[in-house]
Amino acid sequence: MNVSRIPLVTKPWLLGLLLVAFLSGCGYHLRGAVELPEYMKRVYIQSETRDKEFLLELKRVLQSSGAEVVEQADAGAAILNLISVNQQRATSGHDANRNAAQYRVGLTVTFSATNPATNISTPTMSAQASQILDYDPAQPVQMERQERTLFQQMSANVGQQMLRQISKAR
Repeated sequence: MNVSRIPLVTKPWLLGLLLVAFLSGCGYHLRGAVELPEYMKRVYIQSETRDKEFLLELKRVLQSSGAEVVEQADAGAAILNLISVNQQRATSGHDANRNAAQYRVGLTVTFSATNPATNISTPTMSAQASQILDYDPAQPVQMERQERTLFQQMSANVGQQMLRQISKAR
C-alpha cells in the first residue's frame, strides 16, 4: 500500500487552521470589546469633568462592550465614578534654536465602579495613555487638529483600559 505523504508546508491552510486551533485552545484572543461583568450592563457615568470628548468616547467604548449607558442613576445601574480626568502636555524635545519641537501629551483617569443593588464595588483605579506630538510652529492649525486626534485616540485607549480593569476586578 502506497500512501503519499504531503508535507504540511504544501498545505498552508492546514497550518493556519492548526495555528488558530492552538491559539484559541490556549485562551488567546485579540483585544476588542471587553466582556463586562453582569453588574455593569447598565451604567451611569458620574463625573464633574468638562472633558466632553473623553465622556463621549467613554460612552462609545461602554456601548461597544454591550453596556447601556443611562443618563440618570437608578436602582439597577452601576455607577462609574470618574474621580479625575487629567490631560497633560509637557515639552519633551527642542530644536536647534531651543524652541519646543516635541510635546508629550497624556491622559490620566482615576475612577471606581459600584453597583448599589448588588453591593459590588471596585477599588479606586487609574488608567493612562501618552503620545509624542511633533510640533511644527509653521502649521499651528494642523498641530491643533493633530493634538485633538491624539487625545481622541488616547480617550478610546484609556476607556478600554478602564473596562479591562473593571472586568478583572470582579
